Amino acid sequence: MSDGLRKTQLFSYHVEHAKMVDFAGFNLPLYYSSVIDEHNSVREKVGVFDVSHMGRLQVLGKDATPLLDRLVPSDVAGLKEGKAKYTVFCNEYGGIVDDIIILKLTGEEFIVVVNAVNRGKDFEWVLRHSAEFDVQIADISDDTALISVQGPTAAEVMERVSGLNVDGLQRFSHTKARVSGFDALVSRTGYTGEDGFEIFLPDCSVDAPEKALHVWVRLIEEGAQPCGLGARDTLRLEAGMCLYGQDIDESTTPIEASLSWLIKSGKTNYIGCESLAKQMQKGVGRLRVCLIMQEGIARSGYDIFFGKVGVVTSGTYSPTLKKGVCWVT
Repeated sequence: MSDGLRKTQLFSYHVEHAKMVDFAGFNLPLYYSSVIDEHNSVREKVGVFDVSHMGRLQVLGKDATPLLDRLVPSDVAGLKEGKAKYTVFCNEYGGIVDDIIILKLTGEEFIVVVNAVNRGKDFEWVLRHSAEFDVQIADISDDTALISVQGPTAAEVMERVSGLNVDGLQRFSHTKARVSGFDALVSRTGYTGEDGFEIFLPDCSVDAPEKALHVWVRLIEEGAQPCGLGARDTLRLEAGMCLYGQDIDESTTPIEASLSWLIKSGKTNYIGCESLAKQMQKGVGRLRVCLIMQEGIARSGYDIFFGKVGVVTSGTYSPTLKKGVCWVT
């Protein structure tokens, strides 16, 4: 493994217990026991993932709302404090710069969670378009650990480690909490198709990772199975969720990616709106769809023939369905 790869706050645990791989320039766990075992743990009980490699951008200031409303096709102005929204940054042609989650802390403070591969690009994108707005943009990724707890019993584990009344925390909401003795922001989000939570631990850097390591071990002691990138990929694919760089990119619009539900009807003041309005009116020549294989596994890059009708963007074996599943565009 190259010494040039970046590390997360939980690297010392991973390297001792997991099979490690290069992902987006980070040295990350692929699996601890096996991909299928970890996948099934999330579907049946609870798993815990290190997602500290993903980016966290802080947007502060009186123009934070209008700036983000300019950058995405979804309704940011109508987002209430304590709520979160999955959406996309679009370029001028309607192509997806990144798929993101926006958390509204106050009317003048947001956290935007972006994909690891796009951390630098997204920061520059937001900064470039902020010139006419009264805002401050900061990349807080390296000083904020991020841990994901996912599965049908995730709520029970979170209550034990935080004392948080999770019944009062709705899906795509967030709140401040004490997690295993540390101040944290907890959101009820995730990317597995299961109920789950993300734990943001501020003032926790790669050089001073003690908070993250303490919370991680405590979650495992409470029954959460540590999971790697392999299970994260099979889980999100089963749930029909996109992987940036494979299923979506800047040449793919939300409409082509079957994400048109992210576009607020009647909204016209965001980047890419003219291109997307034309697609909504005229239709598209390609569309992301799911296929379930009768046998075998379709891998990324495979052609789909009925004539030739598409290309596999993501494909794997589904441990839940016990069949191959893939997304095709």
